[in-house]
Amino acid sequence: MTLHELLIVLEIIGKLYLKVSLITLVLVLIARWQLFEKTYENGWKSIVPILSTWTFFKIAGMNPWLIILMLVPGVNLVIGCIFASKFTKTFGFGILGCLAYILFPGFVILYLGFSKKVVYKVPA
Repeated sequence: MTLHELLIVLEIIGKLYLKVSLITLVLVLIARWQLFEKTYENGWKSIVPILSTWTFFKIAGMNPWLIILMLVPGVNLVIGCIFASKFTKTFGFGILGCLAYILFPGFVILYLGFSKKVVYKVPA
């Protein structure tokens, strides 16, 4: 294989990767919008960077000001795990749902956003 052929193959792989990434981005944005509407929030809040995180904390029943502590290394891991637990609990999932959210958040957001079976339970 010559250098020119290798560059052509790499260009094709790069274009394919870009297309898959853009499709994934659009699907996750749509799923987040749907998820926010399921939780009685405005869907547009899901595309505003800091506001979406603020709203995710509210959905989980946590104090949104904890976002500031997410800037502290180490503390962010603890708060992130607590958030994952409370967030998945509001949709009726247990420890396995929490673990799935920690390991594969994109897939869980897609499932929560598009699934008709998932129902939001307002945290007490």
